[in-house]
Amino acid sequence: TDRLGISFGTTRDSRLQDFALKGAILRQTRDNHVPVNVTYYGNAAYNATTGVDFDKASHRWSFFNQLIISRRFNSVFSMQVAPSLSHANLVKGNMENNLFAVAVGGKVKITPSTSLLIDYSQPITKYTSNSPKPGVGIGGEFSTGSHAFQLFISNYWGILPQENYMWNQNDFFDGDILLGFNITRLYNF
Repeated sequence: TDRLGISFGTTRDSRLQDFALKGAILRQTRDNHVPVNVTYYGNAAYNATTGVDFDKASHRWSFFNQLIISRRFNSVFSMQVAPSLSHANLVKGNMENNLFAVAVGGKVKITPSTSLLIDYSQPITKYTSNSPKPGVGIGGEFSTGSHAFQLFISNYWGILPQENYMWNQNDFFDGDILLGFNITRLYNF
C-alpha cells in the first residue's frame, strides 16, 4: 500500500539492527479539506555490537517515535514540523532515557528536477552535561523519472535518528560537518 511502509535495516559500524514503520494518518487534499499531511514514523533498534558489556539483553534496545506534520504550500515550497521522542534503555549516568526534540524542514523546488532541502532539529531535553547539539542539514535533490539523488552536508554522524538526536556532539557552525548521499528508487508495480 502507498500509506504504509515497513522496513528492516542493519548498520555495519554500530551493528544496529532496526525495524521501522511509517504510516500515513492524514493526507493533504487539493481542496484543502485536509490542509496537512500527518505521518507516523517509528523504529526499534537492537545493538548487536560485540565486545561491549551489556548487563541485560534489554539494555541493547533503543526506540524512536516521530509525528511528521507537513504541508505542500504550492508547486515550489513544502515544509514540515516533526516532534519526536527517542528512548534508549541504557544511557550514561548524566543522561535521561527519553529525549524530546522538534525538527523543522523545508523543500524548495529550483527547477522541475532540482530542489534545495533544509533541516533543523532542536533537542528539548537537556542533560546535566554533554547535552546533544542541534542537527543541521542542507542539501540538494536531483530527480530523474524513477530515481532521486540527494547530496547533503550535516552534523549528523549516525544512520538512525535516535543515534543523532540523543548523542550528537557535532556542532555544525563550528565546522563539524559530514557529507551524505542517498539514492531513492521508485518501483511501479
